[in-house]
Amino acid sequence: MRASIKFFNWLLAGALACPIAVVSPDAVLAGCKPDHFKPPFFVDSMGVCAFDPETLSYAGTPVQQAMCLMRGMDVSRNLLPRLSSLPAPLAIRIGQTTGLPSRATLSNYLAQQDPEGALGDYLWLPVSRAHNNDLDSPMARYFVIHDTSGPNYGHRPFPDDIDESPRLNDLHNFYCPDGWGKAHVFISRTGELLVGHDYSVAWRATKFEKAAEFGGALQGLFLHNELIQPRGSVPGHRNDARTPDPAFTPAQYDRLALVYVIASVRAERWLVPAFHAAIDAQIPDGHDDPLNFDIDSFARSLDSLMVTLGRPAALITSGAVDAQEQPTQEQPMQTQPQLQQALTTATVPTSPKLAPVIANWQQALVTRLARFQRYPAHAKGAMGVVNLSFSIDRQGHVLNGRVIKSSGSAVLDTEALSLLTRAAPLPPPPAAAPDSDLTFVLPIRFVLR
Repeated sequence: MRASIKFFNWLLAGALACPIAVVSPDAVLAGCKPDHFKPPFFVDSMGVCAFDPETLSYAGTPVQQAMCLMRGMDVSRNLLPRLSSLPAPLAIRIGQTTGLPSRATLSNYLAQQDPEGALGDYLWLPVSRAHNNDLDSPMARYFVIHDTSGPNYGHRPFPDDIDESPRLNDLHNFYCPDGWGKAHVFISRTGELLVGHDYSVAWRATKFEKAAEFGGALQGLFLHNELIQPRGSVPGHRNDARTPDPAFTPAQYDRLALVYVIASVRAERWLVPAFHAAIDAQIPDGHDDPLNFDIDSFARSLDSLMVTLGRPAALITSGAVDAQEQPTQEQPMQTQPQLQQALTTATVPTSPKLAPVIANWQQALVTRLARFQRYPAHAKGAMGVVNLSFSIDRQGHVLNGRVIKSSGSAVLDTEALSLLTRAAPLPPPPAAAPDSDLTFVLPIRFVLR
């Protein structure tokens, strides 16, 4: 088997890992897609941080961008002043390509974490690109932090168990089986995590991104992360400007730091953190989240995680760390046990030495398949892995799709084959791709989480 095909099968295994939350049949059928037409939205300016639609970037260096974008709002919904500095763990990293842990190191760490199995599967897949994953557009640059701004307790006190309450922290409330989740990642106050979209999926969640002026160019430039935060009204007002104290828990900051590292590793540079409030500032009915976010707590969580991963700040400032560290051929990609039988021969470097045109096509194919995956509503909780074999022709049409290893569920087997039909035609291969690169073995894992 050609090395490129081995690498691509790993990408497919990660992209189609399909983490699914257990929800009621009614919730599965309901979905989250808006049921009404939304008229085009227009902006009057490029925002308080001066976005440049030509470069698809805000003004200034990455650190300067973060100092503008990492500011929230006060109780009167006025944007706070631009930051004069950032905590050192952020300032020395943002925008840099140095100091990133290798994918192998991060994968080994994730393998020891219970909630991060799905994120570990996706590690070898790049993040999304602007222009709805146009292959000639830049990768995602901004790591956007949101909060859920609810439930709203009005003038009532917050419950004493607000940080542990199973009901309030139930991530199933944010699960969208139809693929219309509000964000890429949701993090509860207990630190549990739900993947709404993989970071390779181009998604928009702010008004600024959706503005008609951009024509969809910003879709894929921002990665969206929601933190559960109840709200209440401040005395004498009916609003949602009151937050718990602390506004976010240590577990949330720790988990947010982890997904920030994961996203940055996949982007191959430290992303620019940004607040929803700053991105949508000056837009009518814009958002104020994340309200009362403590940047110092986030920076401490990041620094602690990087020490655990063997990448403390001292190594970055001394120049002792090469961000392009490659895992050796003795460091295979870690994966879920149920996929190992199909993929044990694969050995994957961090940056495979493939012709760029081939690698870009493979990314587009992975993204296309991941976009159409779903869990069948009538599967009744079935779980398993379906191994498919299929080929494509030079026009991207799927040929000879068949199940070579059943999941044990006829419903899941049928759904896996249906994925190939729904996603067709797939991105056609470039002329440089040899015929041997047009046949694939695809493990699709259906898991209830």
